Amino acid sequence: MKKILLLLLLFGVTMALAQDEETQSENARRITGENLNNIDARLLHTFNDTYEGLQGHPYYINAWLDGGVTMKAGGERRGLRLKYDVYHDQIVVLKNQEAYTFDANAISAFTLEDLSFSRLRQYRNGFYFPDLKITPDQFFEILHDGEYKLIYKYSKKLLKANFDTGLQTGSRYDQFQEDHKFYLILPSGEALRLKRNKKAVLKALNSKKHQKKLEGFIAKKNLDLKKAEDLATLIAYFDTLD
Repeated sequence: MKKILLLLLLFGVTMALAQDEETQSENARRITGENLNNIDARLLHTFNDTYEGLQGHPYYINAWLDGGVTMKAGGERRGLRLKYDVYHDQIVVLKNQEAYTFDANAISAFTLEDLSFSRLRQYRNGFYFPDLKITPDQFFEILHDGEYKLIYKYSKKLLKANFDTGLQTGSRYDQFQEDHKFYLILPSGEALRLKRNKKAVLKALNSKKHQKKLEGFIAKKNLDLKKAEDLATLIAYFDTLD
């Protein structure tokens, strides 16, 4: 009996060590960028971070996040370390402790594992609404993907220093300024810029039939439509109504 227990104990230790080695191996692949080995080198470009001296940063989050990319030519790459440069609307990937960017035409979608958020963040390009200045090369976060689609564009623009020494007004430093835009894509294929308040959202959904249900759902769930998650929750609910 003691021999059996000893064998079981040794088996458990061996399995735990194997799992630990597997985890370490995957972490090593992320750091060294082995998951990029089969990607055409012409699709990766060296990246030079030239933002020192500015207030703020050009990224969605200024940290390496776990994620993956979908290649336009086909295939996916998971287990990568990524940053989303929202100023240039490009993906930065870590390979062998060096930062690279993907060719602008190489990627159709990507994901980011943001621990501060309750779900995997998913981004996609390929949308084309010229009246809204939306072009196929731009990435949008997909907040809801149903009959009605809710997409979100988080971007930054660079404001140059404009300090007036005489009046002592303005900013002494160049700085990044955030911009947030939400769009609703209707079943007809039309897209609308969506303002984040109840009146504007209900008007965009244009459903007298479900008006009371929607208002009741907002009240019951205590939704704050200025929050992306709550706005997505409402659109997802609307998609379930007949």
